[in-house]
Amino acid sequence: MTSHEFREALARLGMSQERLSRLMGIRSRTIRRWVHGDYPVPPLAARYLRLVQRVGIEEAGRLAGNHHT
Repeated sequence: MTSHEFREALARLGMSQERLSRLMGIRSRTIRRWVHGDYPVPPLAARYLRLVQRVGIEEAGRLAGNHHT
């Protein structure tokens, strides 16, 4: 997933970078680096976004064991 595709996925979901960082349990700075193309989007992060698109934000958080979505 390119940084452009990553940004588009976030926009389609209406999800902020901060919320994704909380859901994934990673620093928001890392998300910003993916968004801006400073670092490549890891395959696991791309799969997670696809999961969120398929099942929804709340369910993805539950599946990830994060009850604070």
